[in-house]
Amino acid sequence: MNRLKELRSEKGLLQREVAEAIEVSRPTYNHWENGKGEIDFKNLKKLAEFYNVTIDYILGYEPTDDPQSVYHDAMEIINKLDIKPDKFKNLTDEQIELAKQLLKTIQEQNKK
Repeated sequence: MNRLKELRSEKGLLQREVAEAIEVSRPTYNHWENGKGEIDFKNLKKLAEFYNVTIDYILGYEPTDDPQSVYHDAMEIINKLDIKPDKFKNLTDEQIELAKQLLKTIQEQNKK
C-alpha cells in the first residue's frame, strides 16, 4: 500500500499533473497509485521530492520519532500553510530545535 493517492489529493492535483511533473505517463502513475505496478527507485525519489516527503512515507511506513518523520511532519505543515520550503534552509540549530519541539507538541495534542 502506498500513499500516492492521499498525497495527490492533499495537493488537489490530477494524476496527469503529477505524471507530467515527474516525467512519466498518466497510465504509469495510475498503476502506481492503484498498487498495480512497482515504482523503481529513480521514480520513488522523484515522487518524494515532488511531494516533499520521504520514500518510506510514500511506501506506507508509519511515521516514528526519527528525524525523517519530524521532517515529514514539518513538510506537511509547510505545504498545508502554502509556505515555501526554501525559506527554511538557513535556520540555526536553536530554531530547528524549537521547530521540532513545536511539532512534537502539536503531534501530542492530536493524539488526545
